[in-house]
Amino acid sequence: MAPTEGADGRKTMERTLLEALGLPVEDVPPEPQRRTVRDRILDVATALFAAQGISATTMREIAAGAGLSRAWLYRQFAGRDEIVQAIIVREARRLTDDLLAADDPHRPVQEAVTGTFVHVVTELRRNPLINRFLSHEPHLVSTFLVGDAGPFLKVMVEALAAYLERRAALAPDRAAVAAEAIIRLIVSTGLSATAVWDFDDPAQVRAFAEQVVPALMGQGHHHPAEDAQQS
Repeated sequence: MAPTEGADGRKTMERTLLEALGLPVEDVPPEPQRRTVRDRILDVATALFAAQGISATTMREIAAGAGLSRAWLYRQFAGRDEIVQAIIVREARRLTDDLLAADDPHRPVQEAVTGTFVHVVTELRRNPLINRFLSHEPHLVSTFLVGDAGPFLKVMVEALAAYLERRAALAPDRAAVAAEAIIRLIVSTGLSATAVWDFDDPAQVRAFAEQVVPALMGQGHHHPAEDAQQS
């Protein structure tokens, strides 16, 4: 089922994503607490991780930066890895919220997905925390972003698959394949060094996406049985 919009929709989406990741749902506090405590922790941690790396950042520093005691911080998160996962889940949720918010039912779905491709690639390439991962702690890219246990891929693929089922009327299996291919290419494009295309230039990212997105969505593809019926 596609995530719903609005405050309740965001809470429902967050619960769904955490359940899909196998993370405890009870870690999602009520909206006022999430805005004033949980996000403050994640904002501080993101800044510290980007500035000095995850390995060099202590829970004491995160607690102090957020204006909390270490005991309170540990009631929210068991350790740094949980904080990193929460940051990535929050970022993935923000990107999927962007997709929903920008969606126009009168806009061709291919254009919407192309726009999302450009937006996410640009965000990844400009994100200071991702850049820190790539330059100083590249092993963390596999752990948290592209590995089988990484939350970013899972969250984005599931959200895009649900979107393609609803907006492009794709069957669940085709939507899942298309979403997996598109998101994996987005992440690869966002994290890789440039080759022929300059992926630091949003215009070139768009030109690239306009060529690959239709194929990944199966536009113009006919099954043999369908071709036989038409002949």
